[in-house]
Amino acid sequence: MEEKDWASGATDWLDKKEETEQGWKDRAAQERKILEEQGPGLWDEIRREFDVQRDAFNQREGRDVLTVVTGSPKKVTVFAKMSDGEQREMTAAFTDDYSIEYHAGVTDVEPDRSGKFKMSVTNENELVLLNKDNVAYVAKTIADHALNALIGRP
Repeated sequence: MEEKDWASGATDWLDKKEETEQGWKDRAAQERKILEEQGPGLWDEIRREFDVQRDAFNQREGRDVLTVVTGSPKKVTVFAKMSDGEQREMTAAFTDDYSIEYHAGVTDVEPDRSGKFKMSVTNENELVLLNKDNVAYVAKTIADHALNALIGRP
């Protein structure tokens, strides 16, 4: 009788373990699909925000300080002509690991500021961007961070 009890318990345990593993695989596949379907759209929101902020900034300055150049569908560079003659640039990219990274600094010098935001899917199947501390950000705020880095603003 003990052998049958053990066998019954062991097979139940193994079945539950396999169901759990399959559940994790299904969830991972679902998250990957959401990233693939919605990730490029979220990146486009950030790219558009660079254009909106450039236009607003240049209008307030009364001159063309910021210039946005799209290098590829996954890369944007924003240049800033600072009043002291310094030329700064910030490059933002949508990476293959579904992150948004930016690096900023004086042109032709190593970047002095950078940031990275990882795309993640919530339990409610919403796509969010998280910083290194797992704080969620929206597209506008990420663009603001990158543009602050561009002009050297804290």
